Amino acid sequence: MKARVKKKGGREGGAKWLTTFNDLVTNLMVFFLLLFSMGHISTAKMKDFKRALQSGLGILLEGEQVEVIVIDEGNYGGGYADESGWELGAGPQSGSPLLAEGTESLAARVKGLEELKGITTRETGRGFLIRLEDEIFFDSGKAEIRPGALTSLEKIGSLIKEIPNNVRVEGHTDNVPIKTDKFPSNWELSTHRALAVVQFFIDMAGVDPARLSAAGYGESRPIAPNDSNADRARNRRVEILFVK
Repeated sequence: MKARVKKKGGREGGAKWLTTFNDLVTNLMVFFLLLFSMGHISTAKMKDFKRALQSGLGILLEGEQVEVIVIDEGNYGGGYADESGWELGAGPQSGSPLLAEGTESLAARVKGLEELKGITTRETGRGFLIRLEDEIFFDSGKAEIRPGALTSLEKIGSLIKEIPNNVRVEGHTDNVPIKTDKFPSNWELSTHRALAVVQFFIDMAGVDPARLSAAGYGESRPIAPNDSNADRARNRRVEILFVK
């Protein structure tokens, strides 16, 4: 009799344990069902996130194209660009403010830089553009800023510090190939020139690095045909953009 009571008590204890365990599993299942219903993500949003992440990491599958746009730079489709540095037709958008500061006052201050040798300016659909002529600011095939151009860059840097807009520095070349140990192609040369200007603004003008970006486009965005020395000289340039 005692043995049966003990055995019966053991079975009762096991049944109580299983009941508690089943309740726990049920609660966990309900919890995860709630999480799933609350965290539903659309397929389209996941694809957009994937493309943005791949773009940020520089990863793209073959044949794919990133469609996430951070700064509207127009749609450059080849051919020759207009004087804004971009293809004809990519002009200012009506009703779209160009800059945080008043357009007229900034336009006058940027325009005043044209008194400096080798500098031209204009207002574009992307913002105010300052163009630096290659032969004034760099020696042929090199990315070091010429000593005679430092004063001009100091004045541009002072203006950048006073304007709240972000600034983008872009390097461009002509179509004459270059192949050296330091610059295997025009892409590297144009990028290093843009970086040299950005580094000058940071080190010598005290501009906040967070406001600056650099890009090199090589020969891919000409503003003139590369069929004469004069036009090739126009294509060799560095452009400083006060982004709208």
